[in-house]
Amino acid sequence: MKKENNLISTKDPSKQKTLLISLLQVIFLVLIAITAFEYAKYIFFPRLTVFYSHMIGITFGIMIIGVTAYNIQKKQAKLLTEKIAETGSRLQAEERYRRIVETSIEGIWIINKDLQTTFVNQRIADMLGFTPEEM
Repeated sequence: MKKENNLISTKDPSKQKTLLISLLQVIFLVLIAITAFEYAKYIFFPRLTVFYSHMIGITFGIMIIGVTAYNIQKKQAKLLTEKIAETGSRLQAEERYRRIVETSIEGIWIINKDLQTTFVNQRIADMLGFTPEEM
């Protein structure tokens, strides 16, 4: 299985939609920053030199983009926390299942479609007179 490193090439439609929304938000905020620069240059501060009006517009843009980056980081941290909790509960369920299967009083022998043994518990090995490794 080849792992894709490209963030945009994700197959999950919900992740694609989330990525698209994030990109549109950034584009929208950049447009707001440009607009703020223009207002600062021509309307709010007409007597300032072009240099200072550029600095004010750039500052507004950086502030808006910084807030957006912070919000995106918070969302990612929340998603990561949820994923860790989900993985932890899944691992606990798998561990419970493993203990149930291994300590069952019923013999369990699992083979794949090629008739190769993939799992045997101690009970089926005892019933047939083998060790689990021999089976």
